[in-house]
Amino acid sequence: MSERFANLQAEVRGFRQHIPSDATHAQKPLVILLHGMGGDRNDWINPFQDRNWPYDHHRDPDRVDLGVHSRPPIATLPGVERRRFLSPRVQSNSRGADGSDDRSWWHALVEAGFPLLTYSQHSGLMVPFGEGPVAEFTRFMETLQRDLLRQPDWQQRQVVIVGHSRGGLIARAYLGQDEVKVGQGTRFPRVEGLITISSPHQGSHMALLDDRVIAFLDRLGRFLPFLPGDVIEGLKEKIDAYVGDHGDEIEPDSPLFRAMEAQEPIPGDIRYITVGGTSPRFLRVYVWLFSVGSNLPKRSASGKIEFHWQARAREVKGASPFPEGLPLRLLRLRLDEIMADRGDGLTADGRCRLPPSFNTEEHFSVPLSHAEELWSPDLQVQIIERLRKFQ
Repeated sequence: MSERFANLQAEVRGFRQHIPSDATHAQKPLVILLHGMGGDRNDWINPFQDRNWPYDHHRDPDRVDLGVHSRPPIATLPGVERRRFLSPRVQSNSRGADGSDDRSWWHALVEAGFPLLTYSQHSGLMVPFGEGPVAEFTRFMETLQRDLLRQPDWQQRQVVIVGHSRGGLIARAYLGQDEVKVGQGTRFPRVEGLITISSPHQGSHMALLDDRVIAFLDRLGRFLPFLPGDVIEGLKEKIDAYVGDHGDEIEPDSPLFRAMEAQEPIPGDIRYITVGGTSPRFLRVYVWLFSVGSNLPKRSASGKIEFHWQARAREVKGASPFPEGLPLRLLRLRLDEIMADRGDGLTADGRCRLPPSFNTEEHFSVPLSHAEELWSPDLQVQIIERLRKFQ
């Protein structure tokens, strides 16, 4: 089997395949995994490596013992140490020769017996489609059809693409290209299904944040002329750079979405399933609170007065998830993306639906953040149930 993937192995960064050796996989669709912007194939295989977002927001940090001291824990605020911290990190739990974490999508799909392919996509902008990640994925699919899916034992195989975040947009842009529409099943694989997880098919208002903040700073400069102009301009440059070209690309009605809509509708009987997240919790902020007993003197065996410091974590309410109210009102912006029950911190549930031109089979919402979707066993079970319907 390995020789069939030689060209893909040589052409694609970080290409990885799993083809079960037993015959039970023969009835299962080939699943192609497309990660999101800024990630790589490890988002699917081991999402806890080299990331700054794998936090466990469902578990409070454990109580800590800070030892015995000669004085009570006097801090700037009574009973509160000044150190602040975030949720406990989710630790990697890699198992097996393939290096996949047993909470990853890769592990779950391997355990379910699905043949899998993934790779690390091109990091450039999506438009124009003739270069960058869409062009790379097009070449990937063409090579896959030529080297594997034309083989007699693979000709009837169904192909399903599962894309997270921008990965779903890349798949959508790929399917809409004229050469792909004409060549499905011959030059390119016949895709039977597209499942997108928190892909902003109608754009993300988070991408508008830089424009609104810059406009607010302009208004601030007019009403407060005594503010140094170089300070205002410096802030504007930093904010614009923070969102960057990739953020601007996914603004609603951007050239990217206009280019995709110009290719649509996509003919055929492809089954479309979309998922949106509704928990914007990317962080929980805590402070340590000393226990009452920490302030009570005790006499040691040697007769000395001492204090046993113990502390527990208390979440700072209003810091997470993101607060509604004055800041957003000043920016004249309503960000469903960061509102509880409406978004996952980066994408809004309602904007993860495909346009009406698609005959979407199902859209369902999950109480997860954009990051948690990459290791949620409940979501994995739901998607695997739907993948089995392609058999």
